[in-house]
Amino acid sequence: MKRRIRRALSLAASIALVAGTGVAINPAAQAAVIPAGAVKVLDDLASIPIATSMYPSYAATGRDNIAYYQDGTGSVYVVSGGGGTTGSQLKVFKYDAAFTSAELVTAKTYADYPVWGGFHQGTDGNFYVVVGHDNITENDAQNVIGVYKYNAAWTQTGVLHIKSGDVRHSTSFKGIYEVFRSGNLRMATAGGHLYIDQGRSMYAQSDGLNHQTNLPLDVNTSTLTYTIMGHYQSHSFNQFVLTDGSTLYFLNHGDGYNRALELAKYNLSGGTATSAGKTSLITFDGTLGQNATGTTAT
Repeated sequence: MKRRIRRALSLAASIALVAGTGVAINPAAQAAVIPAGAVKVLDDLASIPIATSMYPSYAATGRDNIAYYQDGTGSVYVVSGGGGTTGSQLKVFKYDAAFTSAELVTAKTYADYPVWGGFHQGTDGNFYVVVGHDNITENDAQNVIGVYKYNAAWTQTGVLHIKSGDVRHSTSFKGIYEVFRSGNLRMATAGGHLYIDQGRSMYAQSDGLNHQTNLPLDVNTSTLTYTIMGHYQSHSFNQFVLTDGSTLYFLNHGDGYNRALELAKYNLSGGTATSAGKTSLITFDGTLGQNATGTTAT
């Protein structure tokens, strides 16, 4: 159902909310205010550029600009985000039960981070916003990723700034050249941790190229410190993160190492994610690194 709204958004000139999509804190309230199958055009948001996570089988996905959530009363909040030269922008609108009027709840600008990443409503009751900054000069001191934490009233309660020089999968795969490159950015929360997977291109390798990989992060939501998780995919054209609270899953769409839809699994216990291995769910025909895989993961 979630994919239905994204496909519709990529085609529509204005924004439509389809019943049953998004994250519902109170499903009974949701059913009461949005009849099953109902579609409502939200004219207040019609001018906002829309990206979509739908993508062809020969290219990478894009990041999502629109999300929504509900509070305990069934009110629906629409979150819109996007990048720009003056910094990434975020706006949150609250709609009444009939969707006839919208209230601007908050508007935020991330002046140091012009590249939009994504939004996540945590199971811990907090909101998380990830934004970024490209680093074409390969400057180790450049802040390339910002993770902002907000409470339910949209008051900022913390921020994590990640420097490019601290990003590496190994001694060979260092830094960020283009942040969030050729991928989506998705998140999940469990046990006091925020798990993020995303794309990035790294510092130039010995062949002179800035190769692209995924970049999975484990952020402690109390201390706002992070570690880089072990699973690796290159290229990674789409990233998914899901958890049931005891097991954490990452799905990456790769065209090289490995050339497959690859599922990484972690066991969660006591605030620690322990790798339980990786599985290639589907392997693709074609040559190593050939971008076309004939597959779209949604």
